[in-house]
Amino acid sequence: MRSLAPYLVLVYVASPVRAQTARFPWHAGSAPPRVAGLRLHDSRARIDSVLGPPGQSASMGAGAVKLSYPARGISLIYTAVDSLAVIDLRTRAAGAIGGVRVGDTRSAVVTRWGEPTEVSRANLLWEVAHQWAIVARLDSAGTRVAVLTLGRIVDR
Repeated sequence: MRSLAPYLVLVYVASPVRAQTARFPWHAGSAPPRVAGLRLHDSRARIDSVLGPPGQSASMGAGAVKLSYPARGISLIYTAVDSLAVIDLRTRAAGAIGGVRVGDTRSAVVTRWGEPTEVSRANLLWEVAHQWAIVARLDSAGTRVAVLTLGRIVDR
């Protein structure tokens, strides 16, 4: 079974998509939603114009850098080759993805979006046509969203 690590969508090995409920707001062909004023594939210049300079940055190897904005509750993964690849929302104030925010209950998220494509430990994953995904990482009790991630899927 695959581990749905916080940055799984950067190096996710795709599998067949299982049926999702009609309540999930995106489908094959849908563009990823705008999150905190950004879209996947945005340039570094666009990121800087929207969020300003990061509070912290760290190299992740292979041309990837993690940009952290602690005061905003946002972390990003940017790659020189592929641009903005992952957006993490870490606080409720960081914003929403499709009406879901950090702190929402698991049951509220499933009621809004339907059953996830995949569940692994405390991670719920909704995949859109092997192109991008949303992961809701739950708290230690498994009841509330602790981190909400939007990211591209890159097949290996």
